[in-house]
Amino acid sequence: MKKVLFVTLMVTSCISHAYNQQTAKILELYVHEEGSFAIKLQGGFLESVKQECPSNNGYAGSRIADPYLKSFLLAQFAAAREVKIGFSGCDGGWIRILDVRGFGN
Repeated sequence: MKKVLFVTLMVTSCISHAYNQQTAKILELYVHEEGSFAIKLQGGFLESVKQECPSNNGYAGSRIADPYLKSFLLAQFAAAREVKIGFSGCDGGWIRILDVRGFGN
């Protein structure tokens, strides 16, 4: 009985995050001097995206200093173009950004 309870607790305590995407324009871009960055999207995040990180503070981002991702998001923000962003889980208080795709005119 104890083994069944232990296995059940282990399985249910593992949080599995799905992968969700959303397409929108970037409303706000935050970049910290140590490399982390975060964004807000026009119209806010979809409910399915918010569920990736239920404790999120309204931003999606990454604390990893990835110059390509930051440069890409800055270019899309400056050009007021839509981006398609993939999300999964949390990165601190932010919804974690996994990947991005941009669109031309």
